[in-house]
Amino acid sequence: SHAGGALAFGPDGALYISTGDGTSFNFADPRSVSVQDINSLSGKILRVDPETGLGLADNPFADQADSLSSNAAKVYQLGLRNPFSMAFDTNGNLLITETGWNSYEEINSGGPGANFGWPYYEGGEGENIITPGGYIDLPEGQEFLANGVETEPAIIALNHTADGINAVIMGDVIRGGDLGLLYEGDILFNDLGQGIVRRASVNADGEVTEVSVFTTGARYVVDMQQGPDGEMYYVNLAFGEIGQWLVV
Repeated sequence: SHAGGALAFGPDGALYISTGDGTSFNFADPRSVSVQDINSLSGKILRVDPETGLGLADNPFADQADSLSSNAAKVYQLGLRNPFSMAFDTNGNLLITETGWNSYEEINSGGPGANFGWPYYEGGEGENIITPGGYIDLPEGQEFLANGVETEPAIIALNHTADGINAVIMGDVIRGGDLGLLYEGDILFNDLGQGIVRRASVNADGEVTEVSVFTTGARYVVDMQQGPDGEMYYVNLAFGEIGQWLVV
């Protein structure tokens, strides 16, 4: 599972590609440790030249690679389970939804080389929480701890039990239009099962200051994009429809 993810063009003109861990979702699959290996394409954000597919010379691990065609030269960020969707905020920072395992759903953000800690960490807002279920007990997990690998905690973490959320989907970052008059720079994200679209307010430093409900009744909405007209459009997977939310 989690073999694919999303595509996005960055403000730098590079093509960003998210990939999942590609392993089992119903037990602690030891193959998941590959997301911590920069020579594997699993559980990564890749950053490539959109014309050639090659890695870029200023990628964080390009100096450790044999060539720009190697996997390591393409890796921009690592340590992800299922980065289903992504978007760039108004400051050019990459935002990633991390559909979690047993406990948490996350939105992550970090710079070049950021490590988000999967499979050894899951959840925690502003802190890292060890993933329950055995990953940390693997030899690779113990080595990860012993080496003191620096990881980037989630900027938003919602708990399956406490918050009732079960599958987070990134929407869009609001820029301009009628929505922008009210919510400029805010992040929209949906819970696939609940159908609750939330709005995260972000300050100039990229820090989340508030999370509130934007709309409800959006079950099975798997994508949201703001159109050039300033309105917000969505894709509903169950009904096979593209719809529009209007500011009224």
